[in-house]
Amino acid sequence: SNQIYTFGCSWTYGWDIPQTQTFTHLLGDENVAVHNYGAGGTGLDFAVKTLSEVYIPESRRQIFIITVPHYFRRTWFDDDGVVLRAWQVKELVNINEYNNYFNFLHNYELLNTFVGSNKIIWGTWDKDLPDEHFDIFFERIDHTEDGLHPGPKAHKQYAEKLKKIINKRFKKFESYKSETGY
Repeated sequence: SNQIYTFGCSWTYGWDIPQTQTFTHLLGDENVAVHNYGAGGTGLDFAVKTLSEVYIPESRRQIFIITVPHYFRRTWFDDDGVVLRAWQVKELVNINEYNNYFNFLHNYELLNTFVGSNKIIWGTWDKDLPDEHFDIFFERIDHTEDGLHPGPKAHKQYAEKLKKIINKRFKKFESYKSETGY
């Protein structure tokens, strides 16, 4: 069967909403298996590491959806070698936009070159990196009770937009067209 792998933070994981309402779940059907590798508080470095563990170079059935969160969310260590919590990074690390962009561009080019830009859909929900590198934007049109995460309507909208991109780019995923009209 065709395989979709999703990577990102708690937004991809589907924090605080039923699993059946997450965009990752909504992408699947009887012909498409979806693997959700979203993890709370993580950044692109975690996504790149995880993608490298599941990537099968000879496979023609893998699609990767990377939803990049706040870009300061990377693995950072203090002087004692202790990992900083994602929300502490802005307070404790001197970051500038150039270094964020360079680090993003490095990972973006690395994945696009070795995995293939034709197999990756780049998304984001933050505006701290240039739009031209992204195929899609995850909009929070509703939110969960905590007010920090997208709600079921946002997940549904993101899934529908992703299906359109998948159908344009990946002709192998024809099941979406017949079932959803996209």
